[in-house]
Amino acid sequence: MNRSILLSAFTFSLLTLGVGCNQLPADQTTITTTTPVVIQANAKSVDQTADGQIYKNKELGFELKMPVGVYVDKVFNDKDNRLVMFKGANETFEVRIIKDKLASLDTYYYLGFPVSSKSTLGGKVAVVFEAPQGYCDGPAACSSPFIAYSTKNGDDFYNLVFKEVIKINATEKSIVSSFKFLPAEQVTTNQTVKIFFNNIKFDPALLDCSKVYPVNRTIEPTLAVARASLEELIKGLIPGESDLGYLTNVNKDVKIQKLTIEKGVAKVDFSAQLENGVGGSCRTAAIIAQIKRTLEQFSTIKNVEISIDGRTEDILQP
Repeated sequence: MNRSILLSAFTFSLLTLGVGCNQLPADQTTITTTTPVVIQANAKSVDQTADGQIYKNKELGFELKMPVGVYVDKVFNDKDNRLVMFKGANETFEVRIIKDKLASLDTYYYLGFPVSSKSTLGGKVAVVFEAPQGYCDGPAACSSPFIAYSTKNGDDFYNLVFKEVIKINATEKSIVSSFKFLPAEQVTTNQTVKIFFNNIKFDPALLDCSKVYPVNRTIEPTLAVARASLEELIKGLIPGESDLGYLTNVNKDVKIQKLTIEKGVAKVDFSAQLENGVGGSCRTAAIIAQIKRTLEQFSTIKNVEISIDGRTEDILQP
């Protein structure tokens, strides 16, 4: 197993624990499922899964039973990160999926830690890694203690990682027992999405630059449909659309550096090309409207936050 991949993947875990680490890699899309209702938890030593809720993620191919008091904090699903983070007053854990076609369970080491024991996960043999001192990437960058259950399903290693623990309790044992693999959801047919542009026939004087109009585009099968729609927006007009009065204010060659969708909010980070040569309140309003309307067509997105190279302030200024 390429340990550099594991170390890179664990950087995000350190970040969520308040440790000084780099941000997630760019070019990222998130698929977020509905956050369940939180039920107040009792003592950590008691199994809290009996009255918990089943969490299913068909895109990532697993389900488990969440303890009372635990909710889904973040979900990532892209080429760089496939991860579901769970948080609660008494339990903090995650399911992290790492692709590795070559490694076997016998040669797999989570963050370089040796196997402490064997168990089962999702009906498959699993190896257990214990880190009572946490993982340290330098003297001032250490995680809390953790215990990870790892197994392989197809080309993927599934890692169920319990944080801030040195010994598995009854609730955590029940989470392990409840873990099941699901057939991964796939999209096999082309999809039609809407891309939004200004139109000088509908609004000849462009009196309202934030008013944009949809055109239909057919995209290839993908679960990352929001990202694919933005990519179509960046491509600009196709033959025939300009004759109908459509025009775009979004620069070509803009890169989508990161896209996350959490609790109805889409956060999209673009490269600096988005505002290169852009001036005037009309054009900036049009760019913002094109991006927001293209993303807000999806029921999972209620609001959109735009950033450029990580900046949200002083961008797309008139």
